[in-house]
Formats: sequence, C-alpha cells, structure tokens
Amino acid sequence: WLMGHPLSMQLRWASLWHDIGCREAICIEDRTIADAVFLRLLKEAGVGKYRRLAMWAAVRVYGFWTWRFRQ
Repeated sequence: WLMGHPLSMQLRWASLWHDIGCREAICIEDRTIADAVFLRLLKEAGVGKYRRLAMWAAVRVYGFWTWRFRQ
C-alpha cells in the first residue's frame, strides 16, 4: 500500500503472479523465483527503477519473515 495499491492496473499482473507463486512455493527457492518474477513483471509494467526495487525489497523482507514461521 505504501508504494501503490496491488490491484492498480499497473501492478495487478505482477502482484497476481507473485501471490500465486508464493502460495504454491514448496521451498525457499520457489519463493525466490516468485520474487524474481515479481521484479521482472514490475519492470515490464513500466514501474520506475527505485519504486520497483523498493517493492521487491519489501516482498523479500516480508517473505523471509513469514517463511521462517511457515516451516
């Protein structure tokens, strides 16, 4: 929400794929791939470099935190 609503037209596709990738992740490598796909889709959507990297960093930190408690 800080960087934009995940359902805005510009972010929707990246957010959707990231959420599906994270939900289906079996191991930490799957989660890393979902984050990388998220970053790439943000770039393709035309999200600026610093905003894109900030969003990617946020999902990496959040994912690391939640993954620790998932196991």
